[in-house]
Amino acid sequence: MNTIYQIRTFDNEIEFNIKRALTYIWSAIKQEKFVFYVTCIYLVFEYNRLHVIYPVLNIIPWGSIFILFGLLLMLLDRDSKIPSLSSYFPLILFSISVLLSTVYSISPDYSLSTLSIFYVWIFVILLLTSVITTKRRMLLFIVVYFLVNLKMAQHGFRSWAGNGFGYSSWGVTGSPGWFQNSGEFSMQMAMFLPMVLAFLIVFRKKWSLGIRCIFYILIILTVGSIIACGSRGGVLGLFSVTIWYLLFFNRHIKSIVVIIISILLIYTIMPSDFKDRFSNIGKDPTSVSRLTYYTISKEVVSQNPLTGIGHNCWQLWVLQNRPELVSFSNNGSVKVEVVHNTYLEAATEVGLLGAMSYFLMLLFIYKTNHYSIKVSNKVKSDFISATAKGLNGSLIVYLANSYFMSVLYYPYIWILYALTVCVYYLSKKEEASN
Repeated sequence: MNTIYQIRTFDNEIEFNIKRALTYIWSAIKQEKFVFYVTCIYLVFEYNRLHVIYPVLNIIPWGSIFILFGLLLMLLDRDSKIPSLSSYFPLILFSISVLLSTVYSISPDYSLSTLSIFYVWIFVILLLTSVITTKRRMLLFIVVYFLVNLKMAQHGFRSWAGNGFGYSSWGVTGSPGWFQNSGEFSMQMAMFLPMVLAFLIVFRKKWSLGIRCIFYILIILTVGSIIACGSRGGVLGLFSVTIWYLLFFNRHIKSIVVIIISILLIYTIMPSDFKDRFSNIGKDPTSVSRLTYYTISKEVVSQNPLTGIGHNCWQLWVLQNRPELVSFSNNGSVKVEVVHNTYLEAATEVGLLGAMSYFLMLLFIYKTNHYSIKVSNKVKSDFISATAKGLNGSLIVYLANSYFMSVLYYPYIWILYALTVCVYYLSKKEEASN
């Protein structure tokens, strides 16, 4: 069966069952080119860190190799196309801000030595936006994105079950690397949840009971992992998902009732020790220390307003100027807390110029997805609609959670930015073909 017809069927088929879905996906995979396989494998290694889980693989820098190899293959691939420069405008502004902060850093050599922490994401965005240029590729990439998150969700839920569904102060963790900390893992799960819900809500009348059950199970695993993390930020993420739903979907009485019941159910199954953490907000040691860091970071911004103290130089600044905040871990190594606020992190390290360009990037993501949603409604493309709505849901969760976490250079926003651009160009194609 022709794959173009298959993807259109994904939008319009009345009954879409598991067997047909697997047939469509397998047929689409067989028709793809090697550059797309490399792009998908990169995502798996970036999110699940197979080379860390299986030490026998940890012999080369897999992530960097897949990015560079993918970019090389992209130049040879007829289906790949670099988007217009306007798609990268907010990213370019932020990149310039990072470069300026490096030049005027309190330690230019140190900032320069860690510059790859940010600039690698430019190559990732370039790779994804250039390769994911067809509806088929977007569908397959979303499938891979769901699978890498499913891997973490089932691990988190299983760990929680192994703990008797109780509360532990350290929480459960995701894959090694970006999501090894329970807070960052809960944030990823909370950002993943709108994607799952968006597809379920949009396609629920077209899917068979079997597919719907798979998505219900995925929701249970994801929500369970968030609760298991024991992170107040994770619960904030769940609340943000509710706000997103009310903004982007019909607010029928039945839907409101379902939301209320879901909130009550989640509250009921939350361990009592976890609930107690909310009664001490603002008074417990964690809250007090973060408020201290917020105050100090604001002072740093006022002293270094334009370009900040330098890319990735917060901990170095604390070591030089606030030694009383330095602690030592059990092995005797120096330990300095991060700012615990992504917006303050940007303003502190990259300056107000960087913070403003960062906010412009966030606004770009929201407005671009909003445009894609409007076009998808016009051309009746449920797939684009579900994807764009899910991406904006992830953004809303990110906006809330990143206020309490320093995740400026984590995958969250950069993958979100790349997929937003991809969906935008797909929506433009759909609009032009109708």
